[in-house]
Amino acid sequence: MKQQICTGSESLLSSQAPNEPFADTYFTLRSAQVLIPELRMRLRKLRDLARQLWERRREMHYLLTRANSTPGCTPRMYQEEWAAAVKHLEHQWELLKTEVVAVRQLGVLPRSIVDGVVDFPCVIHDRRVFLCWQVDEPTILYWHPVGAGFSERLLLHDLGSPLWEFSGSTSFVARSH
Repeated sequence: MKQQICTGSESLLSSQAPNEPFADTYFTLRSAQVLIPELRMRLRKLRDLARQLWERRREMHYLLTRANSTPGCTPRMYQEEWAAAVKHLEHQWELLKTEVVAVRQLGVLPRSIVDGVVDFPCVIHDRRVFLCWQVDEPTILYWHPVGAGFSERLLLHDLGSPLWEFSGSTSFVARSH
C-alpha cells in the first residue's frame, strides 16, 4: 500500500499514520476544521432527509392500517397513494445514500445521521483516535479513542496547548491502494 503525504506548514496533531491500516485519510485538527462548513450543510440535509423518510414511513403505515381496518375497503382503493408513497420513499432513500457517500468520500465517518455526528480519523501522540464533531457545535472541540463513542468524548483542550489551538497546517495523510 502506497502512502501519500500532503503537507502544509507544521501540523498541530501528528499527521503520521501508523503502519497498519486504519483509515484512508488521517486528519489534523486544521484539515478537519476546513471541512466543517461543507459538513454542516450535508449533515443538516441528511438529518432533514432522515426525518422525511421517517414521516413517509408513518404515512405508509397509516395507509396500510386504514386499508386493513376500513369495512368494505379493498387494497385497490389506496393503490395510487401507496405507489406514490413508495416512489417518494425510494427517491428520498437514494438522496440519503448519495449524501452519506459524499461525506465518506471526504474521509469522514458518519456516526449518527439523526444527531449529525461524524468522526475524523486522526493520530495524536502516535495513537489512533477520532476527532468528534456534532453538527450544532461551533467547531471541533472533542476527541475519543477508537473503541469509544460519543458518550465518551474528551475535550481537545485537555490535551494541552498547542495541540488544541488552530495555528497549524492543513496537512493530512492519505493512503492510496
